[in-house]
Amino acid sequence: MPYCKTSTNLKLHYELRGSGSVKILYIMGINGTLNSWHFQSMHFANERYQICLFDNRGVGFSELGKNERMTTKQMAI
Repeated sequence: MPYCKTSTNLKLHYELRGSGSVKILYIMGINGTLNSWHFQSMHFANERYQICLFDNRGVGFSELGKNERMTTKQMAI
């Protein structure tokens, strides 16, 4: 499972789908997982587009952090 590190060293789970040169980033609301984009990703993940889906902090396979309160500002970092 691929992860990237945030500025505060937390792991965020992401997936890349498709192989095209046009890049699309899907950003979910606060409690949705990357799987919420299932139907959209099935349509756009092809040879024309490459899409990036990720789980926000504390959602799905992404870390929240120990004793850390999540704010909307932290979601953007």
